[in-house]
Amino acid sequence: MSDLRGLAEDKVQVLNNAPLRIQPDDLLSITVSSLNPESTILFNKGLLAASSTSPTEPGMVNNALVNKADKEGYLVDREGYIDFPVLGRVKLVDLTKEEAAQKLTLDVSKYLKGPVVSVKLINFNITVLGEVTRPSTLTISRESVNVLEALGMAGDMTVFGKRESVLIIRHQNGIRTSNRIDLTNKSALETPFFYLRQNDIVYVEPDSKMKVYQNDPANRFIGLWTTLISSAALTIISLFR
Repeated sequence: MSDLRGLAEDKVQVLNNAPLRIQPDDLLSITVSSLNPESTILFNKGLLAASSTSPTEPGMVNNALVNKADKEGYLVDREGYIDFPVLGRVKLVDLTKEEAAQKLTLDVSKYLKGPVVSVKLINFNITVLGEVTRPSTLTISRESVNVLEALGMAGDMTVFGKRESVLIIRHQNGIRTSNRIDLTNKSALETPFFYLRQNDIVYVEPDSKMKVYQNDPANRFIGLWTTLISSAALTIISLFR
């Protein structure tokens, strides 16, 4: 990515990478393990049909079945609840995944001895649009990604991308907010929009002046002649080597 030297002028401590918080429409993978695998099966979605003869170590569940549970997941509804086996409706909205795991561990411990609960976000998606090489919706396998990384995943900005005004659109807690960040200035590292959240939209605006210049026939003619002259000069130099 070109012309981002302003971000490297000084050392800046990044303090705005807050942990993700669970939002409505998030899809969560939740697995429960304990010292009693037979009872643990009741708390794992997709594991209810597990055979009692399945080879498992104490406190473990079958990996193939866990993978099935990961794919199905638990959808957080509009009110911030999930439907969890045995427990019923559990409110997880606005909790981090660690806080959600602690809450579920406490609830499950009423039925299991020494449970361990794991919570992961399955559908961490980001959409990158505008003047980028590959506009697309990206599914991120980790839960921390910044604007520069997202642009890199989309193939970087085109030459027409306006680096001084990248628009971030965020929908959180039923409220849609937006902010523009200047990727040529180190202040971009300090904004809470530098690190992205699930379902953020990154829009790279076109630099209208650059496009006007590029589309001007006279400028295209000058560019063509510059290329031809450069090629001719290289050919002449090679003949005298």
